[in-house]
Amino acid sequence: MERLTKLKFNRHGNKKLIAIDGPPGTGKTTEILKRAMAWDEAGAVVTFTNAAAQVLKDRSQGEITAGTIYSLSWPCVKKSTGSKQTHGNKASGSWTKRKVKSTWDTALSDYTDAAPSKKGRTDLDQIASEIHSWDGTGDPPHDLKELNPVRELKYVLPLARWVSLGCPGEHEDKFPAILVDEAQDMSALEMAATLGLSDGKVTAFLDPGQSIFASAKGIGDALPPAWVSAAERFRLNGGHRIGTPASTTASMVLSSYFNRPPQTFTKTGVTTIVEP
Repeated sequence: MERLTKLKFNRHGNKKLIAIDGPPGTGKTTEILKRAMAWDEAGAVVTFTNAAAQVLKDRSQGEITAGTIYSLSWPCVKKSTGSKQTHGNKASGSWTKRKVKSTWDTALSDYTDAAPSKKGRTDLDQIASEIHSWDGTGDPPHDLKELNPVRELKYVLPLARWVSLGCPGEHEDKFPAILVDEAQDMSALEMAATLGLSDGKVTAFLDPGQSIFASAKGIGDALPPAWVSAAERFRLNGGHRIGTPASTTASMVLSSYFNRPPQTFTKTGVTTIVEP
């Protein structure tokens, strides 16, 4: 089986953006590492979290530039918007002081109780979500000059201001090419900023079925912006984790949201489904 299958061309998509669907266990991170290590020029990998960026740096022995869109774009954002570096509030709780020992550990229940989803939505949450839904075209949903980069807006507002200016930046602050990891969790604004940070192609690796923001960050119930707006779409083939019949069941569960043939991510062998 070919490693990549080319899907139907999206003639309305952004010609600078390539999307690669990577089903579970097809080796997205390994593919990203292989491509990044083969670069002749110094590109970058945009990750969803700092922890994911550190994994890529460790696995490449420091040869890959990786970070979130917020950290990688900061030199451009700071110069063009005059924004100052902000720091988030440090989490406090028993889980920050020691490792969780088991599913019955009180530290785990403390962590669960402190989840953002347990907190009521504020006006700033709503504004942040609406800004995240903006793809950088047309007018932003709010007057960005009138808002302050505090709390829920401390990261997204400076980024949105930079995008509203057309993503200006010095050549040395941008990248000739960018790879994106876990692009299914990036908002329309974050993707617009990623495209603005690259002087060349942006290749987004994503698994829509693993999205953790099915209704947050302004995405709603639509497919991820990285998939919808890409001109070229591919599917990564070759499963390493799940065999039949579990892979067939997984494909059927997701089919109403994102249709993906099970054979693209099925490994050789059997993975049984155990009834509870």
